[in-house]
Amino acid sequence: MQGGAGEVIAYFSVSLTLWILFIMSISLGQDSRDSRALDFCALLLFVLFSGLRFETGNDWLIYKQDYESIEFSDFFAFAHDSSLEPLYLAITFICSQIVSFQVFLFLVSVFNGFILYRFCRFFDAGFSGVGAICFCWTYLATNMATIRFSLSISMVLLAVLFWIEKDKFKSILYTCLSVGFHT
Repeated sequence: MQGGAGEVIAYFSVSLTLWILFIMSISLGQDSRDSRALDFCALLLFVLFSGLRFETGNDWLIYKQDYESIEFSDFFAFAHDSSLEPLYLAITFICSQIVSFQVFLFLVSVFNGFILYRFCRFFDAGFSGVGAICFCWTYLATNMATIRFSLSISMVLLAVLFWIEKDKFKSILYTCLSVGFHT
C-alpha cells in the first residue's frame, strides 16, 4: 500500500490529530494539567504510529533485511562486512536475538518519543506542537517532495503563530496558502 490513498489518509489523520491536540493545548495553557494530558496523548499517538509502521521512506527494506540476516549470523563476521555503525550493529544484534523487527522499531520509537518528550519538558515546550512538526517533517517529507512540503509546513507554522497572536484572518490565510504549496 506504499504511496496509496489509504496511507495518505492515515498520515493526514495522524498529522491532523496532532495539530488539533496542539491547538487545544495552547488554548488550555502550557502548564495546565489538561494540557499535559494532551501532550501525553500526542506522545502516545506519535509513538504508536511511528513504532507500528516500518514501510516508511526508502531504507526500511534494507534495515529489515539487515536485521533479519544478523539474527542468524555471527556478530563479528556480520560487523566486519557491514558499513553500519558499531553501536547500531550491537543493539541490532542483541534485539534480533530477542524480538522481531517490528518490536525493535517500536522500542526505538518509544525511546525516541521519550527523549523528545523530555527535551520538550525541559524547555517548557508542549509535546503536541513539537510532535506535530516532527511527525510532518520526519514521516511525510521522506515520501514526498521536500521543497514543496517544507514550504507548506512553513506556512502552517506561520498560521499557528498568527492563531496564538489571535489574528484569525492571517491564520486562516496562511493555512490556505499552505495548501497551495502541498496538499
